Order: sequence, then structure tokens, then C-alpha cells
Amino acid sequence: YVPMRPCVVTESTVKEIAVDSIPRWPKRLTTIPYRFRSFARKDGVSFSQDTRTWQKRLLHYKSLLPALGTPRIRNVMDMNTAYGGLAAAMIGDPVWVMNVVSSYAPNTLPIVFDRGLIGTNSD
Repeated sequence: YVPMRPCVVTESTVKEIAVDSIPRWPKRLTTIPYRFRSFARKDGVSFSQDTRTWQKRLLHYKSLLPALGTPRIRNVMDMNTAYGGLAAAMIGDPVWVMNVVSSYAPNTLPIVFDRGLIGTNSD
């Protein structure tokens, strides 16, 4: 029962997070979202580090599970996402990734949405 209101972006909110201010796809996938400032270091180091970490992990996972990244595995759930890094790393694969932000962790779901990804909260 986590309120979803903080995740919704409308044109009447702060200019930096208004729908028409967010970069267009696919640039928004790798651009540090404005709302990221309220979750981590202001310089974006942890955002970039998370992206690089998931790119490395994905290569390792694909070595363990060769079907990953092929049409044989089409749905993946990242059950403990921070910023949607796994989904961003898998963007070139024929897979659908659902990002799940723990309701016990900081609510980073707005960052996932700002990247153009899908997600939900769960405990």
C-alpha cells in the first residue's frame, strides 16, 4: 500500500520533470534524470556506476544462461531494482523487463519511469 502519487508526472509539475522536458527515447535511457538528485550523490556517479555494473553483470549472466538475450527467455523481473540498470543493459535484447522497487527501500520508481522503463513497488 505504497502511494503512487509521487511517481506520476504531469505538465503542471516542476519544469525539469515535466513530460515535455524529459529527453526523448532512447536518449532518456542513459541520461541522468533530474529526480535522481534526491536519491543519491548529486554528481550522478552512482547512476553511471549502476549502469556499468549491470552491463558487466549481464555479460556474466549470459555466460551462465546462454538462452538469456534470445527469444527463448522473453520475460525478466528485476525484483530489487534501484534505477532500472538491468532493464537498461538488456535494452538490445528481445526481452521485456519488469522493474520492482522494494517498498522497504527508497522509492526510486520515479527514476525508473524517467528512464522510459516500466516498474512497480512491492514488499
